[in-house]
Amino acid sequence: MNIKRLSKNIVFLYIRMLVLLLVMFYTSRVLLRELGVNDYGLYNVIGGVVLLFSSLKTIFSSAIQRFINYEKGHGALERIQEIFSVGVYIHLGVSILFLVLVEAAGLWYISNKLVVDPNRISAAYWVLHFSVLSSIVMIMTIPYDALIIANEKMNFFAYVSIIDGILRLLIVFCLFYFEFDKLKLYSVLVFLVSLIIRFINIGYCKRHFSECKLVKIKDRKLVRNMTSFASWNFLGNLSYSISHEGINFLLNMFGGTVVNAARGIVYQVKNALSTILNNIVVAVNPQGIALYSEGNKGDFYRLMDLFTRIVSFIYLLMAFPLFFYTSSIVEFWLGIQPEYVDIFLKIILVYMLFRALHYPLDLVYKASGELKKYQLYESIILFIPVILSYVVLKLNFSIVSVFWIMLLLEVVNYINILLLAGRTGLLNVVKYVKEVLSVVFCVGVIVLVESIILIRILGDVNFFLQIIVMLLVIGLTIYVFGFGKGEKNKMKSVLLRKIK
Repeated sequence: MNIKRLSKNIVFLYIRMLVLLLVMFYTSRVLLRELGVNDYGLYNVIGGVVLLFSSLKTIFSSAIQRFINYEKGHGALERIQEIFSVGVYIHLGVSILFLVLVEAAGLWYISNKLVVDPNRISAAYWVLHFSVLSSIVMIMTIPYDALIIANEKMNFFAYVSIIDGILRLLIVFCLFYFEFDKLKLYSVLVFLVSLIIRFINIGYCKRHFSECKLVKIKDRKLVRNMTSFASWNFLGNLSYSISHEGINFLLNMFGGTVVNAARGIVYQVKNALSTILNNIVVAVNPQGIALYSEGNKGDFYRLMDLFTRIVSFIYLLMAFPLFFYTSSIVEFWLGIQPEYVDIFLKIILVYMLFRALHYPLDLVYKASGELKKYQLYESIILFIPVILSYVVLKLNFSIVSVFWIMLLLEVVNYINILLLAGRTGLLNVVKYVKEVLSVVFCVGVIVLVESIILIRILGDVNFFLQIIVMLLVIGLTIYVFGFGKGEKNKMKSVLLRKIK
């Protein structure tokens, strides 16, 4: 394991993350003010597919990245060029399929099911068409993202993401200066930003990577293998997207655009947390796949164990202050306290803990190439919340019940893929639970008790100071109880070298 390169990549990705979070949260505040609650909710229910593709595109790229990292150990340039070419053709096919399916489903939904002011129907169609175009541009950019990540050029990856975030902030400010329908204008500008980022990525890849070249496909077996891997990977991620957007449509049917606006605000936080966790995924995956392809299983599973603890602890560090100070943070962020945001966000924070634990298992399946059962089972489970949510909302249960169903099924999903990894021989589940998950659970319980005690002790102190104290206590707890003696000694030696 190249710990130095891994650490450097994580630093670049976290600089990217800090800038993107500042841009994202400020953009949400301004966008909510400029569009208004109803148009903000309308964009989230129709244009939500763009937001999901934005947050998932690095995961979608992992299929091509996996094959490139496998082949890099053998140094065959022609082979990598062929892999890249197959990836481009696969995503071209996916784009065409996506265009047909989403346009057809979207037109039917707007015409028959969308709950919105009749005067805004034309804006809904406008948002649908440009959201589909934006998503297609993102899908066609995925092979180039995969090439950048596979080559571990995280500095460029970070710079482009920052440019993307800044451009999205600028287009929100553009809304101040035009009298044209702001929702329509925003959807067009989001599409233009997607185009700009695509051209930047293509230009960089063509200039720096000799493997970025479309060549004639000679190996039909490679096409079958990559198509199979990409299809199963795409099925799982697409099911995730459809599940979340399907629930968003149900929220619109039974609650209107105001509920969609609340959900959109909560998903801004969820996507921000996902971005932070994905930074670790992007940094770890290339080395993990390379170790597995070389047959270095010992280092691979040590990396996976460390990966699980790091991704879980970073999440706990973020989630506890957000959970206990939800109202104060939301009011400070948006200047208002929209209905449903508080309870939606609390449930999503618990849900995201299991998504955080999901990432290391995902690496095991992708490194091994054993995706079929994993993605098939996960896809089935991910569709169940949509069906159950429709039933409970039809029975006049609260809108909040939808989020409880999502949480319950995510727990079921995690347990299922963990046991599946054991049954297929990819993971020693008993050892993993005993040596890794038990540590995460114990640290989580300790941090929960500490947080409750701190809130009672610091009840009258400014909530910013309370959050700072909580972060310090949680960080110290994680360091003391979350890492072994050898890992602490390595941390100390690295820190001392940096100081000297």
